[in-house]
Amino acid sequence: MSTQLVRPEPEVRTGRQRSTVEAVTAVWSAAAAALGAWWLGDPGRYTLADTAGTEGQTLVGGLPAEAASVALVLLGAVGLVAALLMARRPASSVVRRALVGVGAVEVLVFLAVVPDLRVLVLLGYACAVLGPVVLLAVVAAGAWRYAPTRYLLGGVVAVGVFLALTTGMLTPDALAEVGTGLAKGLRDNGPGLLTIAGAFAGGVLWTCTLVRYLRRSSDRCVPCGRPAAAWMRPDGIARWGSWVTIAAALCPLPYALLRLTWLTPWPILMDHDELVANPGMRMFGLSLGLAALGGAVLTIGLIRPWGEVFPRWIPVLRGRVVPAGPPAMAGLLVGAAVTIAGRTFVQMLVTGAEDATELVQFVLIFPFPVWGPLLAAASAAYYYRRRGGCAACGRS
Repeated sequence: MSTQLVRPEPEVRTGRQRSTVEAVTAVWSAAAAALGAWWLGDPGRYTLADTAGTEGQTLVGGLPAEAASVALVLLGAVGLVAALLMARRPASSVVRRALVGVGAVEVLVFLAVVPDLRVLVLLGYACAVLGPVVLLAVVAAGAWRYAPTRYLLGGVVAVGVFLALTTGMLTPDALAEVGTGLAKGLRDNGPGLLTIAGAFAGGVLWTCTLVRYLRRSSDRCVPCGRPAAAWMRPDGIARWGSWVTIAAALCPLPYALLRLTWLTPWPILMDHDELVANPGMRMFGLSLGLAALGGAVLTIGLIRPWGEVFPRWIPVLRGRVVPAGPPAMAGLLVGAAVTIAGRTFVQMLVTGAEDATELVQFVLIFPFPVWGPLLAAASAAYYYRRRGGCAACGRS
């Protein structure tokens, strides 16, 4: 009679788990309660009211300042207590259900209700301003090491400078126009943008806290969630991860191509004479298009070898393994912001806040409602496919 060796399950270390996430969430909740109390004492400081250009885009813009402030104080105070209690194993099923309910409400309010299209606008503008500069610097530094790519880089730069000069995008007036527009936008909308961004950050923190608490309550590893469901294992991800990633990468391409037509005499959905008269608008629009194109390329990287090992042309990091966490987290955050933007456009379409035909055209060009969930799913697939063994539980 033969005996078969059975590999024992890795021993799960059940020592004290760090509760940094819960502590940060508690601090954020206390800050939210303090902000609500400040608004109650000085309603003129309230920043969530509808402003010019945001009518119909928000779910809370029409609320009275006093009601919104009281709600923020209550949500912050209750959230402070709940976040601290979620850092430990629940004492009873009643307490567990109550804390899960509180966490779900916090996530719903601060991730799905308060944020709006402005979260994506803020991310898009940051990528449009910083993205091309960072990308060009990295590509130039990597290409300069090899003679063939050095000549190719010189040709690309020469063509780009020629197009920029002939279209007037690099003139002092155009640069001043872009700078003035950004400064005015921050001056007029800065407080509201900051509040919306803070709510989005709180929603992300509460999502992490709730997920960790559900893991803790069901005797799963808090940091990694193991044992994982079948669809989160590498063999399950292999069946759906690639298709979802390709679909997510295709979503921003229509917008990127539309913006690139602004370099031609036949720009789509824009008057050529207006672009000629406003070179700063053309430059910033093209920057947004390049940011969308870069997002598509980075999304494809989630299923390509260079998404796992830094390629040779990247200075300093070449040849090193790409950590799974940062790309996945960036993709999840952008996916959440895009999903929120999709909710905003659906809301505007349902309420008739904007012309329905124009909204449908824009959603077809930039499909927020499907792009956000697809990007989040692709990022999750990338992480669960590549993550290694867990230092907390010993499982792999």
